[in-house]
Amino acid sequence: MAESLSSDEKINVETTIKPFALFPLNFDDYNVEKRKQSSGFAKIYHMLIKAFILHMLIRSLFVLWYEDDYFRKLLGYSYKAYPYLDWVVIFYLTYTYAILYVGARSCKNNTYNMEFVEIFKVLNGTKLPQEIGTNIKIVESLSRYAHSKMASCRYIIGVRTVIGSIVFASIYLDNTPLLKSGGIEEVDYYSVAWGVLLTLFVFICSGVIYVTINLFDILGYYFQLRFHKVNQDIESIITARESPTSNVKVVELMRQILIEHDSLCWKLDHYNRYWCLIVMITFFVQPTIFVYTMYEICFMWQTWGALGLLWALNLESAYLFTRMFLIGVALSDEVHHIYLRAVRASFAKYPLDLRLQIRIFIQRISGATIGFYCYDLFGLSRHSFYHALVHMGQNFFLIIDFVVSQKQAREQIAIERAARAAALGNMAG
Repeated sequence: MAESLSSDEKINVETTIKPFALFPLNFDDYNVEKRKQSSGFAKIYHMLIKAFILHMLIRSLFVLWYEDDYFRKLLGYSYKAYPYLDWVVIFYLTYTYAILYVGARSCKNNTYNMEFVEIFKVLNGTKLPQEIGTNIKIVESLSRYAHSKMASCRYIIGVRTVIGSIVFASIYLDNTPLLKSGGIEEVDYYSVAWGVLLTLFVFICSGVIYVTINLFDILGYYFQLRFHKVNQDIESIITARESPTSNVKVVELMRQILIEHDSLCWKLDHYNRYWCLIVMITFFVQPTIFVYTMYEICFMWQTWGALGLLWALNLESAYLFTRMFLIGVALSDEVHHIYLRAVRASFAKYPLDLRLQIRIFIQRISGATIGFYCYDLFGLSRHSFYHALVHMGQNFFLIIDFVVSQKQAREQIAIERAARAAALGNMAG
């Protein structure tokens, strides 16, 4: 009898994805052989959300750089937003760019092989573990992991939305008669509307950011479990006392293990092609946010509220950047863990064709050829993580050097101007 998850263990990840309209992965109905069919309502909803985000980006550009006070007020600008201007710049421009880019790419999923989403069919109970070549223990472990990640994802999205609503309420609704008795006729509807729209914008941005990273985490953990099973099977053959030449079952088992390993590598490669954009956005956007917020905290005057938001963004960017790397590092470590043991297996007297396959297997796992990549720029490994941290530190110190040099140059110019003015005064006297 085929085993499947119990009703309590099943999880439908799509329910968390749907509200944000940027991940058109219908895990229930997706057919790997054909193009995904979406309902008309879903397409309209996706278009509305993307149009809303695009308009918010255009609005932010006008608000930040257009000088007409009436036009800026019409677009919801408030001078009370000044203490949070750095936060607004980061949130509007950087995250909006990332969301639009990821959303545009995710809509083109018909051009990618989407077979890696099969694990979500197992998690929601529409497919059995045996159908994708895994067992119930791996799926149960993944189910517990997915439940915890999706729960934390929803919690963080809620917290960020509440914080955003508080910030925008303090900007737009503090002096609005809506909060006073008998003043409903005098409500500043522009302020109320922009407060609601910006809170919705925070909700969508927060969802996209944390849904992407948690989906990446769940799928990374899935591949980690699968490669761990392959390593265990290889280990069991190496430690077995039977000689390969005298045991046909051992030879056949090794052949099956290598075939499974090739299949996992193929799926992981297609997985990277689809999700590498999200990885790239994280590794280019989050370090920029980290360095910029650190500069604003260290060198610019800030109110306590703005300082708290900047620190929160600074720590969050460091967390997201580090977490994405650690997901890749965990998989890379698992893939290459069996290397020395596999070398030992190559000395066993297997048939010639199998020995050739084992050597190819060893050659593949001897270098950083399997794992998560940021396009073809670099792989997610311990070495690249340390390298990135060093570069971030160097960039921050370069900013400090620039700020100090600018300050010294301004002081020198002020001294020279004062000396010139004094000299002109003496000449006039």
